[in-house]
Amino acid sequence: MVRTKKVKRRRTKTAMDAVIIPTEKNEPPKNLTDYCICLFGEKGIGKTSSVSEFPNSLIMMLEPKRRNLKIRQVNIQPVGMKELNAENPTQTPWQLCQSYVEAILEDDSVDTVGIDTVDRLYEACLLHHCYQKGVNHPGDMNDYGATWHAIKDDFETTLNKLLFADKGLVFISHSHLREVEGRDGLTQWIPTCSPACWKYIKAVCDFAVFYGYDGNKRAMTIRGNDLVWSACGSEDHFLTKEGEPISQFRTGNSHKTAYKNLNAAFTNKLSDDQII
Repeated sequence: MVRTKKVKRRRTKTAMDAVIIPTEKNEPPKNLTDYCICLFGEKGIGKTSSVSEFPNSLIMMLEPKRRNLKIRQVNIQPVGMKELNAENPTQTPWQLCQSYVEAILEDDSVDTVGIDTVDRLYEACLLHHCYQKGVNHPGDMNDYGATWHAIKDDFETTLNKLLFADKGLVFISHSHLREVEGRDGLTQWIPTCSPACWKYIKAVCDFAVFYGYDGNKRAMTIRGNDLVWSACGSEDHFLTKEGEPISQFRTGNSHKTAYKNLNAAFTNKLSDDQII
């Protein structure tokens, strides 16, 4: 039998040569401020003030008339299409938001960014694109969804810069009851942002926290139920001292106590009398 000589094939170098397969598992961050959070709930309950307690936080404020809060913030005045067309601005509110994002990325004094509210941030992005195209609504374009895709891409790309910059990111929203799709008339408390914005939040947030009441006492819900949408993306956090999952806990009557209890719940050190 004649043996043929085995020829070693020479592989052409490609971009794959720069790819390295990790050998170790990812180690999740140990600080609450390193995660992406959605905090939503009733108006006036203290969501913004609680987020301002995060170390080195900055609130990107799009809610009108909120300068009464003693917090570190930048104010962005939301406007509608009529105001945009009348004023003919050189920079729309959305472009101002994008400018702040770029500035935040270069500022080491900012560790956590709070978006108040993410509802209005998405609206600012949507109105910017409508203004640029001279229409009142993306549906007026009749472009087979191209404008909707441009809004989605611009919104996600802008926020992803903060998401991947090793800075904490907290999306603030209000809450309302909405029927749960496919659940036979079941209604649930969810954020008031648009469905497109909520879809992004569900994709990127590690934790979604509902801030409401248990009777007449303020409480946060971290693991949801049929009445409340929330999400806990970790099995190692928000546990009792005995290792049992926490669903809801009290926050006290001040934003300082609310942040303290939220952080204690995250680190599994919350006192038993605060757990519901």
